[in-house]
Amino acid sequence: MEFSIVKGASHSYRIARLENLDAEGAESLLQDGFRFLDRRLVMEIPAKSDSAHASVGNERSLSVSHDADFSDDMYSLAYSAFVTDRRFHLNPVFDQTEANGFIKDYIDRQKSEGASVLKVRHGSELLAFGIVRAAGSGVMENVLAASKSDLHGKMAVPTLYESLLNIHGGYKYRGIVSSSNQASLNLHFRLGGKITRIFDEYVKQIFSDEE
Repeated sequence: MEFSIVKGASHSYRIARLENLDAEGAESLLQDGFRFLDRRLVMEIPAKSDSAHASVGNERSLSVSHDADFSDDMYSLAYSAFVTDRRFHLNPVFDQTEANGFIKDYIDRQKSEGASVLKVRHGSELLAFGIVRAAGSGVMENVLAASKSDLHGKMAVPTLYESLLNIHGGYKYRGIVSSSNQASLNLHFRLGGKITRIFDEYVKQIFSDEE
């Protein structure tokens, strides 16, 4: 079982992560005041997967960049993209203002830890981005990806993932997907992804003396 603390604008939370078959651990967390947050699937795609390259296409009107520039429009796109994602909506009732604080903190931490970002644009308009980092020997991890919800954003997603799969030749791709995000799961399966781990997250609001 793993624990972490997330601080928002008005509340702090303790997140517990455990294997999804750990019934004893889950019962212990519930008795300690935690509540179930989300089930997550670790998806891996072999390096240079033939099925991945056969499944996506690059729109000629789109441009892709890969650098360490965490531009302002990334944040605004993420705020609009994650309106129900339980990584950032930690209250039982969705609170977008509070969630935006968690999103900003999460992106800022990735930046400070040396992650890089791929951005897909049409002209100057940001349609999608993915934040990536090395995660052990031979593994490239996608820690956050977002796209606009309109048609142009959806068209940019295959280009984004094609780029994610190609930026580090010989690296295995890893992503963590919510079990409730069917669109992302479908895409990962289409790209040749396999589930390598399933874990559950539980959350509990904490106060300063509990930290």
